[in-house]
Amino acid sequence: MHSFRSILSDMGLAVALTAAATPAAAATIVEPSRATALGRSSVYAQQYSVVSWTQADAWSNVAISASLVSSVQGIAGQAYLMTQVGSGTTLAHQLAVADFTFAWVPDYSTLSYVDLFAGLSLGAGSYYIVFASADMSARAGIGVGTGFATGPGVVVAPVEFSEHQIPPDYAPAADFGSSGGVNAFFRVTGDQVMAIPLPSTAWLAGIGLLLWAQLRRPKWGDQL
Repeated sequence: MHSFRSILSDMGLAVALTAAATPAAAATIVEPSRATALGRSSVYAQQYSVVSWTQADAWSNVAISASLVSSVQGIAGQAYLMTQVGSGTTLAHQLAVADFTFAWVPDYSTLSYVDLFAGLSLGAGSYYIVFASADMSARAGIGVGTGFATGPGVVVAPVEFSEHQIPPDYAPAADFGSSGGVNAFFRVTGDQVMAIPLPSTAWLAGIGLLLWAQLRRPKWGDQL
C-alpha cells in the first residue's frame, strides 16, 4: 500500500495550515503629486512639525524621505518615527530616530528630499514622523502643498505643528495643532505584504476525500 507521504507526493499536494506572506513588487505608499512646494512648515527650537499616515496593510522594506529645506547651510535636525504623538508619548512609542541636515535651497518652493529611514517593516496602523531642531531661527522647515498619490488602503493626514511653546524634553510629546489642511512633502515606499489565505473548509474536505480514495486502493495481490 502507498504510504501517506507517497500519496501526497504523487498528488503534488503541499497544504499550508497557517497563513503565509510574500512580498509584492516595490510600490508607492505615499508620494506628493506636486513638483514644487507652496511654502513650508517651520522646524526650529520652538516649533516642531509632524506628518502622519494610516495604512490598512503591512509593508516591508519601507523607505522614508522628506523635503526638509533651509535658506542657510548646516542646520541639523532630528526625525522621530512614532506610533503616537502628543501628551503621554514616551520612548515606548518610538520606532526609529534619525539625525539629518536640512537641504540648502534658494527658495522654499524648491523640493529637496532628505533620506531618513530605510529597511523598515511596518504593519497595519497609523504612523507619525516628528521633525525637530535645536536651531533658534525659523529658517528651516518641511515643504508643504496639496495632493498625494497613495498605495491601496493608505490615507495621509494634513501636517500639524507645535507653535511657539516651551518645547518638552521629548519632541514627539509636544502638543500639535492643525495646519489648516495642507500636506507636507514626504515620500514613503515599500513592498506590500500580501497574505495568502488559509485553505477553505470545502477545499480541505475535497483533499480529504482524495486522500481517503487513495488509501482505499487495494494492495498488489489483493483479491478483487
